[in-house]
Amino acid sequence: MKYKTLLLATCALGLFAAPLARAQGILVLSNTNEPVTGTVDELYGARIIFVPGPTPGGYELTGVAIEFGDNPNVDFTNVAIQIYSSNSPLNPQDNYLDGISVAVPVTAGPYFYPWPTNLFLPRQLEGQPVTYYALVVHPGPNEDPGNFSKTDELNVAYTVSTNYTANAGWTFLPANSSIDSTLGRCAIFNIFATVLPPPVLYPILLRDAAALPDGSFQFGFTNSPGFSFTTYATTNLALPFTNWFNVGNPVNVASNYYQYNSGPGVVTSPSFPRVCFRVTSP
Repeated sequence: MKYKTLLLATCALGLFAAPLARAQGILVLSNTNEPVTGTVDELYGARIIFVPGPTPGGYELTGVAIEFGDNPNVDFTNVAIQIYSSNSPLNPQDNYLDGISVAVPVTAGPYFYPWPTNLFLPRQLEGQPVTYYALVVHPGPNEDPGNFSKTDELNVAYTVSTNYTANAGWTFLPANSSIDSTLGRCAIFNIFATVLPPPVLYPILLRDAAALPDGSFQFGFTNSPGFSFTTYATTNLALPFTNWFNVGNPVNVASNYYQYNSGPGVVTSPSFPRVCFRVTSP
């Protein structure tokens, strides 16, 4: 098995991939071929829960389409469409990622909205916690916040069918999707994304190696986003690599930057007069 290693006594040159050109993408999730149950005036948001597929390069969100009912007499001028992430499908709005504001759809029908930033959604890594994403649609600011009436609510078409179509390994979670907190009531939608090419594993550039005040040892390195790395450690360089200890995984804290922290006390503990680290992928 081929892998690249980082030994803290060495430093290798790193390379960076050129920026990818934007593309329109493909339809990765859809339930528009399912029967419409009806439309509903909702106040607290229509929520679509999904999981991207395992394609190594990950994906870029390029657009969404939502089917609305008639909204001729509302008190707000915009609709918010937002993306959140979470490690729990029951609390899918833990982390806000991105959002757009669009004009109120006055006439019933499907409306397509390109995603201006081409939001990057990494693949699901085997053995790692699943990341759930929520596409949330809700009314924009109310011109009279103290007056909650029908004109404060957004008319959205929905289905209770659990069937859907998917590409590139994506998954829709109808049971966790909702409108106005009613689970299993799913907005009629399409999601479009670009399937990115597999990332390139580059030589590692060691950065920011430091002993921190809590006695931990921390370092970082650059590489393509979306890789899984493992850190190993030993107090005796003479030992074969099979005797090194698995001490955790560097975290992809920025687009092409990974960081590892040993945990407190490693540097200051008398039990570890010297510790050597190695990083491998996978």
